[in-house]
Amino acid sequence: MEETLTLSPDSLQRRLKKQTASLTLSPDDLQRLLGKQASQLDSSTSLSFEFTPTSQTDPLRRDPVLSNLLQHEARMLKWLGESEGNARQFALDPISTFQRVCDPNPELVEELRGLFDREEPSDLIEEEIEQQQGLQEVESSPDPDLSQGWDLISASTQGAVNNWISELFEGDSGQWSFSGSVGKGPAKVRYEFAFDCPAFIAPEDLKATLDLPITGFIKFPGITSNIEDAQGQSPGHARLVLDLDKMQASASINHYGQVTVTIKKPNWDMMELDLSDIQLSKSIKGLDITDAMKGAVDQLISSFDWPIKYTVAQHTPLPAGNLDIGVMYTAFDGDSDSNLFGLGICRGNRQPIDALLPQTVPSNCTSALIVSNDIILTSVAAAIAEATPLTSSQLTVTDTYPEKMYLNTDVEDVIEGAHIKIKENNLQAAFNNDGDLVISADIRVKRGAMTLWVYQTLKLSATISFNAYDDVLNIQVKTKAKLPFWWAFVPLGWVIQLIISILSSKKGSVDIAIPGFQVKKTNSPAYLQVGGDWAYMPIKLHSTPIAPPNIQMMHINQQLDENGGRFRFDFSRYGSEVTSFIVAATYWFFKYEGGTDHQTQTLGLSLTQVHNKNAVLTVTPDATLFGQKKGLSPSDSQLTLSCIAVVDGPKDGVILPRTITDIPDESTSQYIPLDEPEAYAALGGWACEYHKDNDPSEPPKSHHVRTIELDATTAVPNNYEVGIQSTAQMHDDSGNNAIASIDGNLIELSKSPPLIAKYVTNLQKTSDDVYVEMGQPISDAVVFLSGYRVHYDSSDHDIRQVGGGSETYSTSGSQVILHNPHALIGDGDSGNSKHTQENSESHVSFLIIAVPE
Repeated sequence: MEETLTLSPDSLQRRLKKQTASLTLSPDDLQRLLGKQASQLDSSTSLSFEFTPTSQTDPLRRDPVLSNLLQHEARMLKWLGESEGNARQFALDPISTFQRVCDPNPELVEELRGLFDREEPSDLIEEEIEQQQGLQEVESSPDPDLSQGWDLISASTQGAVNNWISELFEGDSGQWSFSGSVGKGPAKVRYEFAFDCPAFIAPEDLKATLDLPITGFIKFPGITSNIEDAQGQSPGHARLVLDLDKMQASASINHYGQVTVTIKKPNWDMMELDLSDIQLSKSIKGLDITDAMKGAVDQLISSFDWPIKYTVAQHTPLPAGNLDIGVMYTAFDGDSDSNLFGLGICRGNRQPIDALLPQTVPSNCTSALIVSNDIILTSVAAAIAEATPLTSSQLTVTDTYPEKMYLNTDVEDVIEGAHIKIKENNLQAAFNNDGDLVISADIRVKRGAMTLWVYQTLKLSATISFNAYDDVLNIQVKTKAKLPFWWAFVPLGWVIQLIISILSSKKGSVDIAIPGFQVKKTNSPAYLQVGGDWAYMPIKLHSTPIAPPNIQMMHINQQLDENGGRFRFDFSRYGSEVTSFIVAATYWFFKYEGGTDHQTQTLGLSLTQVHNKNAVLTVTPDATLFGQKKGLSPSDSQLTLSCIAVVDGPKDGVILPRTITDIPDESTSQYIPLDEPEAYAALGGWACEYHKDNDPSEPPKSHHVRTIELDATTAVPNNYEVGIQSTAQMHDDSGNNAIASIDGNLIELSKSPPLIAKYVTNLQKTSDDVYVEMGQPISDAVVFLSGYRVHYDSSDHDIRQVGGGSETYSTSGSQVILHNPHALIGDGDSGNSKHTQENSESHVSFLIIAVPE
């Protein structure tokens, strides 16, 4: 049945009023467009409405297809405005209608057909958004949940663990021989034991059982007896039964996502020694060798560095803080080499099972990593919430297996002239039967195109597949988005960018290297299973956690005319990128040009011009000393700049510098939220300038100087916020005070790895070094000026030279050595000044940051 559309002036205006360019229809235009309904209008009625202007589509004109398409925009606008029937024709078959009205070239038509979704034509004139049918839930594999309620599991077969023990034994055979004694006086027994390669064997009571082949002897006064097995053969066999449920272990995660597992030394509360296959070659009446055997086992266990710490994951979505951990052993019928050892980590709100399933390690693999579906989907939800107007509370993961992620509330936003609605439970994510993570959504969009509003259902989907080769896990992302024809005319909103930009990289895939783990296969039926072999076990005899961030320190002293006035901190031999840094002055010495002293108008230093490329920081200082038409002499002036840098490390950790500029004298900067509980302050620069009548609106003017004082300290913290308290002064004895301010560096130091920070204040040593004790051995340090005060000896005077700090410094053991830290001023060249600083009223202060050994 033929449908008709009735548009009243109000409804037409309502549909078109939200565009951004104006168009006015005359009464004749309205008569032609509205037909009989135009009788409701008087002869003077006109209608104004808006449509998408050409300027909004200019960025799209660079695309050849869109450029050709937009050449026909004016013609299409005119034709669409001629009658409502034209609009209906276009809605039912836009490409054919466009072809008939505009007569484009055939190539353009074919390219457009590739963009157009024929299965869902635009509901161009519907009054309300119809109820949208939700996506059908993705069916997941019925396989059991190998994660067993843990967020992360690392598991290895008993055979793999025995191979690791064998490698240790072959490489460290000298550490497997032990001697000692038990008892006192006449009952004292001396033993010398040597352990052959231990191995885990089939247990009798489902607990991990380590076989310890032992050779050696026991000496009792007058008797030496060798160790044998029950059949009189060498070696004998002691068996150490381990109850891993009682293993003392913990896990924690720091603020940049590194999960560190700590395992404490086993004790005899969790161990039992079985000596049923041990006997002595010569019987010693009344002798119990248990204590001697326990002593040897204690020495064996103590060969490891305890507690063992190992970083098992990085950049995980787990919450910072302490985590629950389980050390597991599960025995199965059949080949004992298939028994499993496992380490499980999870959040405190989980209730995991302390057992591993037989399928945990895939066939033809000796080890596996299991990541729960819940933590993967929680990570996806967090990424979506971070990049969009959604909140994490609106994206939830079900608490039933297999977990799925849902959008559980209506979301409506208006971006770029479009209404976007995601219906409840219409954004979904789950694993499918092929082992891929599927994220999909039907999103209803109301968007302006030319003079009309177009309603479209945008189908978005992303498939994440997990593959592996060598020792690399490959995560590949494929995205799909069916874009209707008229979407080519307007910029795409955040909805399309949501899936495509978050879930796909430029290459469409991500490679993740797992150090020491050779990946063979992956599987993801409602969890991620990565199977392979350890090239080396993650825990060694002397465990080596993942290296801490690479912190480097450097200081440079040079004249201001050297190297084009640039200070070059080259860290390229330590890595490829400087991810976080602080640069500040340690020493400064400014001298006027010419051969005489002068009254001073301006004194300043700025270090804000820093170029960071390829692990090289290039600092161009802006140093100023000016008065009576004379300026600073670069060849006679110098700076010592110090730098602490994190090379190839996290961008949001270790050191967190924030520079706050132009803090006036005796004021507090704005408060800044802290990521760490402590913060420190250093001088980043300063600006002092005299003005006529001390009025900044008046012209600058030169005067004598009596005192210069600069200081940056942390203000009293406000909860977890802190600011910088400033002192910035330059004045003479006649009431002339400079307009002065400082730049302050607010510095936070993380606790992982620990850095030592210490203030040293009010130093004035013109010829002696100062030794600063840091409390423990250090490998390196940087020294930043935090305060400076210089005061002429008798009255105010001209300046020839001014400065202060520690020109250079060094470290030794647990000390930082500051070389001649002092403040100076003079009205003549060094050693020839008539007037210099009053040492009792002049001094410098420093912030020292050191790296412990």
